[in-house]
Amino acid sequence: MQVSYETFGCNDGNVFFMGIDHGNTNEAVFEFDSIYGVHYPGISGLQGGGNAVHLQYNIMATPTIVVITPDKLIANQQISPPSTTNVVAAITSAGGIQQSCLTTVDLAKFDDILTLGPNPVTNELTIYIDKEIELSKVDVRIISSHGEMVFKKTYVKLTQPAIRMNVSSLKTGIYIVEVCNGSTLFVRHKILISR
Repeated sequence: MQVSYETFGCNDGNVFFMGIDHGNTNEAVFEFDSIYGVHYPGISGLQGGGNAVHLQYNIMATPTIVVITPDKLIANQQISPPSTTNVVAAITSAGGIQQSCLTTVDLAKFDDILTLGPNPVTNELTIYIDKEIELSKVDVRIISSHGEMVFKKTYVKLTQPAIRMNVSSLKTGIYIVEVCNGSTLFVRHKILISR
């Protein structure tokens, strides 16, 4: 799924990927995603509404891959076997357009110089910036598991080794944090807000 997610633009194109859990908590989904390197959004069954999605679309087995069109119709109930080739073919036949992610920088190169913490976070999220990198301007975006941008701020002429953000107004759940400069994405991490 991760490769297919990247093949269709990392949720920046006309295809939106979301992992929908059945029966688990936000913490369990976050732990699974952390262990297996999942970068696309995910929602839990118990706290994020995943159980209702399973019921609405009559999803009988998990794990499974379902393609849902913008008009909320199922284009493909189950992609089997769930290989990258089959997932890409099913999404393309439903109108998905392949494109590169907006990333123009190797994200792994920046993992050590831009880090986020704590994770899970309660009230204040900090982005730590290594003293050796010079950033004159960065945009920080927080995106909900439903794809809604819930926070966006531009920081100019960074003189501190860290950016601190109050996230106490955000609901408990899983979010994506992106740190970028124009079209260059430096960091894209999942965070869990837990209270």
